[in-house]
Amino acid sequence: MLYARQLGWFHSIPQSRDKSAESQRLTRMDKIIENGGTPLLPPVGDAEYLLEYWRAVGMAISNGMGTAPITATELTHWANAQGLELAPWEFAALLEMSRTYLGAMQQGENPNSLPPYGDPVNQFDRQKVANKVSNAFKAFIGASKRK
Repeated sequence: MLYARQLGWFHSIPQSRDKSAESQRLTRMDKIIENGGTPLLPPVGDAEYLLEYWRAVGMAISNGMGTAPITATELTHWANAQGLELAPWEFAALLEMSRTYLGAMQQGENPNSLPPYGDPVNQFDRQKVANKVSNAFKAFIGASKRK
């Protein structure tokens, strides 16, 4: 479930006081990629096929009031349409992954929430950030010289 939790955190949009359209539509994953980072996901080993099933059925559903976890009925219909016979533990795991994912998305709206997996300090390219800071200082110094 750690993978689903991490992915939900990445797909969350932190609520900030900055009400600009840009800041309100970028997910944590978008921001990390924009800052030169690489989103870190936990290894899943032999469970990779379950992630593929989860993605194929849809990680969550729209229910007219927003987003909701996958239901047992929808999962059953999807598995039947795919010709799959899920083991009881696989069925339960897929439902739990959807619930965990949505819960992590909701918790991730808190701008101070930490990722469930990995080091939040290493979610960016230090050189890219250093270049941005350096360019900002150069612009500031150049502007003060013109006065």
